[in-house]
Amino acid sequence: SAGTAVITATTSNNLTAQCTVTVQDTVYAANLDELTELMSEFNQGNVVLKTDDKTDITIPDSISNTNVGLVIDAPNANIINNAKFRSVSIENNSDGTYTEKTTENIIIVSAEKAFVIIDENASATVNVTDTAKDVSIKENGTLSSLNVSGSATVNISGTSEGTTNIDTTVTGEGSKIITTKPLNVKPDSKITLILRAGAEDTVITVETEDKIPEMQGTESVKVHVNSTGED
Repeated sequence: SAGTAVITATTSNNLTAQCTVTVQDTVYAANLDELTELMSEFNQGNVVLKTDDKTDITIPDSISNTNVGLVIDAPNANIINNAKFRSVSIENNSDGTYTEKTTENIIIVSAEKAFVIIDENASATVNVTDTAKDVSIKENGTLSSLNVSGSATVNISGTSEGTTNIDTTVTGEGSKIITTKPLNVKPDSKITLILRAGAEDTVITVETEDKIPEMQGTESVKVHVNSTGED
């Protein structure tokens, strides 16, 4: 874990020497070369990819390490990720994109604005935090689940043709979900749900009737109220 440690060495004739070792839990990379070098040395904590450059960065599978979290602070970069991490946190990527090309990563979106693409044959869980405002998710592969804890507007679209509804949990009052994909939505606060063509098989499950979302769009959906057992 992070912090400092004092190491004392004693020789056979009782001479001692001390040194202080600092263990970092966060390190910074400005480009792919630095990121690759750090991932070869670092086996805990977080690596922050931090750059203001308008650039494309493709992260290779070869630097995968599920003990390390990747943090993206790159407002203008297009990030294409092939590697597996403990988690991928998008803190600043407002004028760029993040494309997931591997499977089973957990993507945490805290940036005010983000555009996440789940590529064909890829999969991910996306957690949208209470600091996010405008999040677009393009599901060309598999969005395993979506969790929204703030009041963000989340727009879900994509080219995948799977028939499985996306498990979606919403705990943020005032969230707005716009989707062309069928969802299994479980809101525990009042939200707005805008259904576009393609979302007609959406199922909404609420504990009480007052949690039924405000719904817009032309698609009809099934609503189940747990407290009454009624659909």
